[in-house]
Amino acid sequence: MKIVKMDKSFNGISKKFARKIYGGLKGKIRLAVIWRDLTSFLPIHSDDKSLRILDIGSGLGQHAMRMAKLGHEVVYNDTSAEMSAMAKKLAADLKVADQIEWHCCPYQHLKHKINGDFDLVLCHALIEWLARPEDLISDLTNLINPRGSISLSYYNKYALEYRNLLRGNFKIIEKPFLADEVSLTPSNPMTFPLIDNWLDKSHLKIRSSSGIRVFYDYASNQKGGLANDESVIEMELKYSNREPYKWLGRYVHLICEPNHGIRDSSQE
Repeated sequence: MKIVKMDKSFNGISKKFARKIYGGLKGKIRLAVIWRDLTSFLPIHSDDKSLRILDIGSGLGQHAMRMAKLGHEVVYNDTSAEMSAMAKKLAADLKVADQIEWHCCPYQHLKHKINGDFDLVLCHALIEWLARPEDLISDLTNLINPRGSISLSYYNKYALEYRNLLRGNFKIIEKPFLADEVSLTPSNPMTFPLIDNWLDKSHLKIRSSSGIRVFYDYASNQKGGLANDESVIEMELKYSNREPYKWLGRYVHLICEPNHGIRDSSQE
């Protein structure tokens, strides 16, 4: 019998996700780097126009809610009913639940539920959980307008390998990586050349690139500035878009646009 691979849903482990991913400093760093990138390269705070924004695989929906609070038109999507319920509660607490259009379904089904295209599509830490990750970027491209942008982050295979090297886990990196079913480490981490190839095939250009947690995950002793959360976030932001550190981030965050001759300004 042929085994059909399925996209990952966080039903059953959504509380673990909320606690482990966003319950501490790691989550604060992740949110800080992505928000810095979004506000640096996109007109998030513009008073001239309300953006139409789609957040795919939104999870707890922090960025979706922040965008809604700024007055943008926001569509939320996640395949997990548990995660969606948690996000709706958070949105209600922030009094923005009614400003968000909610969809709980595989992202592939969205085209039958939403109308029009978007100025910005957010898709963070989803591609590494998909049965067919090679389809995602092309699908996202079809959701943005000709001047739209995609905010994409992925779990970095190079960071996983480097961390195992530092820990002496040589046998782990010598064979195909297979994460536990209830683990929050994906079995299919991505590499930049692979992502870049898919972007090129979809005629997308990288406008900015940053690493998320470029040093914190490698630090074994919380000494000096590492003992101060604000200092850690400050330095993570400082080094997150610097060569070569950004490519060692646990995640890599890219802002991409249709190829109209825009260069990656973070590389200059």
